[in-house]
Amino acid sequence: MALDARTIDELVRLNAERNKDHVAVIESPTGDQHSQSYTSKQIDDFAFQVACVYSEKYDLRPRTSSHQKPKVVALCGIGDFEYLITALAIAKLGHTTLFLSPRLPLESCVGLLRPSNAALLLVQQGQQSLAEYVNGDSLDVAAEAVAPIDQSMPTRSIEGRQNTNLTAALDIEAERNTAVWILHSSGSTGLPKLVSVPNGAALRRYKANLGSLGLDTLTTVPLYHAFGMSSFFRCFISQKTIQLYAKLPITTSHLLQATRDRMFGLFSAVPFTIKLLAESEEGMRFLRGFSVITTGGSPMPEDLGTKLVRQGVRLVSVYGSSETGTLLTSLRPAEDHEWSWLRVPEEDGHLLRFEHQGSDTYELICPKAWSMLADSNQDDGSWRTQDLFTKHLTIPGAFKYIGRLDDILVLENGEKFNPISVESEISSSPLIDGCIIFGTGKPAAGIAVIPSEVTDHLTKDEFRLLLRRTIDKAQTSLPMYGRITEDMILLLPRNSVAPRTDKGTIIRSKFLKAYEQQIQAIYEKQDAAVETRQYTKDEILKFLSKQLVSVLQLSPEAEPGHDQDFSTFGLDSLRAMQLRSAIMKHVDLGGNKLGINVVFDFPTIASLAQEISRVSSGAEASSLDAKDEQDAANMLQRYANFGGQRREPRSARTLSQNIQVLTGATGSLGAHLLAKLALSSSVQTVYCLVRASSNANAQERVEKSLEERNLRSNFPEELPRKITCLAADLSDQYLGLGKDTFRSIARDVDIVYHCGWTVNFNQRLSTFEKSCVAGVRHLLDLCLTDSGLAAARFIMFSSIGTIMSTSEDTIPERLPKSLAEANRTGYSRSKCVAEQICAKAAAEAGLPVAIVRIGQIVGDTINGIWNTSEAVPLMIRSAQTIGALPTLQERVRWLPVDNVAQIVIEIGSSDAIVANETSVFNIVNPHTLRWTKDLLPLLAQNGLAFQAVPPSDWLKRLEGSDTDPKANPPRKLLEYFRRQCQHQDSEEREWETSRADKWSPTFHKSSAPSPQLISVILGYFKGTWKA
Repeated sequence: MALDARTIDELVRLNAERNKDHVAVIESPTGDQHSQSYTSKQIDDFAFQVACVYSEKYDLRPRTSSHQKPKVVALCGIGDFEYLITALAIAKLGHTTLFLSPRLPLESCVGLLRPSNAALLLVQQGQQSLAEYVNGDSLDVAAEAVAPIDQSMPTRSIEGRQNTNLTAALDIEAERNTAVWILHSSGSTGLPKLVSVPNGAALRRYKANLGSLGLDTLTTVPLYHAFGMSSFFRCFISQKTIQLYAKLPITTSHLLQATRDRMFGLFSAVPFTIKLLAESEEGMRFLRGFSVITTGGSPMPEDLGTKLVRQGVRLVSVYGSSETGTLLTSLRPAEDHEWSWLRVPEEDGHLLRFEHQGSDTYELICPKAWSMLADSNQDDGSWRTQDLFTKHLTIPGAFKYIGRLDDILVLENGEKFNPISVESEISSSPLIDGCIIFGTGKPAAGIAVIPSEVTDHLTKDEFRLLLRRTIDKAQTSLPMYGRITEDMILLLPRNSVAPRTDKGTIIRSKFLKAYEQQIQAIYEKQDAAVETRQYTKDEILKFLSKQLVSVLQLSPEAEPGHDQDFSTFGLDSLRAMQLRSAIMKHVDLGGNKLGINVVFDFPTIASLAQEISRVSSGAEASSLDAKDEQDAANMLQRYANFGGQRREPRSARTLSQNIQVLTGATGSLGAHLLAKLALSSSVQTVYCLVRASSNANAQERVEKSLEERNLRSNFPEELPRKITCLAADLSDQYLGLGKDTFRSIARDVDIVYHCGWTVNFNQRLSTFEKSCVAGVRHLLDLCLTDSGLAAARFIMFSSIGTIMSTSEDTIPERLPKSLAEANRTGYSRSKCVAEQICAKAAAEAGLPVAIVRIGQIVGDTINGIWNTSEAVPLMIRSAQTIGALPTLQERVRWLPVDNVAQIVIEIGSSDAIVANETSVFNIVNPHTLRWTKDLLPLLAQNGLAFQAVPPSDWLKRLEGSDTDPKANPPRKLLEYFRRQCQHQDSEEREWETSRADKWSPTFHKSSAPSPQLISVILGYFKGTWKA
């Protein structure tokens, strides 16, 4: 093997010298011609002779010094043997080949030629249109035909030369860093981009996986793709033979003919080719005849790959990019059938970084130290792939590709999901020529489908039935809110054009732009009346019950209670939209419309029926305030009776073993709280109550929460033993722990930190009863359970929203006088009710209770990690997306999340908390910055470029900016920002914080957000923006 080669040309020359008679390449037969075989020596001689032709004919002289900049020669063709020799000839002259895919639009080719500064364009037969286009353009590039290969070339003597080295004067070591190829990206997210690959990086790529994939190979992947060129050089280096299949259409019969005279160990193809072969039994036999099938370039549909593996095909998925080379493969032991799980390579695999992106997804980041890296998009020299993976639960170092960051769909309510695997599976059906799932910024997802020619013999109804089955089967992996309903299927004409990359992948952004009007029409139909009628009271109750059963896919015999909260059925935003849409289509509303949030505002059949009746009659909308007042009174009656549970409190100095219970550990504040408690020498045990399917799942969720906030490194390899994660259900009397575990914890617990709460600003107060309010009572019972010991302390994490509507000039550290003092969201009002229940527990049972109202939490002081989908981070990001920030008349009261966690711990263990009293603490920074005068200059000093403009101008810019929330995330909160700018309060009220100041040293030392904090937070934001 020529493993000591330093350049591509040296590799070719060494192989010709050491393995001159080895058959390196076979070109597949075409028409009546037989296949042609070429040895390593012939390949070098061909490349030498063609290089001489280019040197003489096109003045492409060999470089004579490594200080001399190589010329760029663009090459466009079908990727056959002639194409290969041309690329090797250019390398032999010391110049650089730019590989142009013949599938690119002419405009894209020109868009690559300009920045590459190409001196010459060589085209094969069939690409004359590109040559004519370039010659007619203003480009200073000559377009010429590829020099044909004369079969007598290798037999000619090389007069007066000892070898074929045309660049002996070059510094061979320096040439390692000289670009030999220029590849281009697929253009799936915009225009294709150039990627220069030096000799050294190219050779390192080609030497990877020689032991496993160095087999005689049949490839249908063109050489102008990095995947195709890698296949050739892998065989070339390992002295194996590769058969190039470039001149015939890809059909099963042609491929069978190509293997008639020779057996190959490896077949290399894109998923489309494998799908074509898998449609027939003879194609399946063909695939089973290879030791290994490698596929890459685009995702292989999950069901197709699984079918192949089950039927004996040894399928290996290859993942990489033009910038990085091959990063992961699914090479694995023979008994391992997990073909879609890509494995981190043993050699250098530890360098790869998988950065948590929320939920179960990770972005792969390739560091500067990766030896095959040819480009970077980060300041530290690394390459963020923007590709997302999920981690295998039991196989170490195994990850499954699930899509790209820019493929993520974000629905109107902020729910996110990745559609790639579902699109891939649907597209694998022979009925489908292509499909794209849409829905970003909309209330629900939909799908646009282009039928294939197979459907020509089907009626429209027959096709829709088969399509519906295909979609339903594929989308089982989607969360419920991402599922596609029948009325959200956009069926396009069969010959509709789908913009695609040269690899055949549909370009999402261009597709959505092309069919924007048809997609918008789908959503407009949701509110359109179809066949309406008036209903009596009993009829509307029956209608709603039937529709609820339908949208929730309940048993037809199910009879939902008229007063049963929809949340108990797991109603999500998608189902709520469907229910509202059914009402709009079939109920005569007298020309009126139901509110967008009507199903959440009236979350029972009875209350929704009453609201429909009111809207239909033209009466004023019902008072949600009155309904919430009644719901709050009912909850207090149910959960705030503590007679007979009186207990003695424990003082701060008599806390026994310091056993802590924590809810909300999977959130930002809860994670920081856990990290501090776990590192405290005075804390013996922390029980984390987590909504999870099992204790193991609970621990996994907590570990991920710590990891994504860079807190996992605070601990050894495993979580400290003092942390015990338990699967819990707070709506259950015993918290879902079982009676024995509940009593065991109750007997020992010293402090309960209740930090967990459902965050949803769409839902009304009543919806929070079971999931949240009932849980407060059950946790209070944990503190009060009679075990002969004094009562534990209860720390209730509340919200400043519980008292924001008070009429007092200074917002007090006291309980709300009524529900009217809370904001009007169900979230704030549910916290208000919880505060009242806690107060009752203190007054009637003597429980020591603290209510900590949390203000604006921001990123931590070390890493600045702050949820970038929140309003303030999105507003700051508008500096990047629209080049402006508003001059708001507001004061900034930010507190870092790690400081807030410390403040709460200090309060929780202090003598401030006494029996019979509810101590209220406003954790709101009394030291402020002015947004316009202080914060905006600090952002600018830290390198954020923007114009400071009046809020009205900023809103106009935002309104006129890119509506794609992936490219311009702040745009999706336009309405929220509009309300915020309209209701600025230049005379913002003060907050009473004397209790917090007295009992928390950290709070007492707090200051206005510092320049250092702003710098750290902005640094974190910039890192996520580049991703």
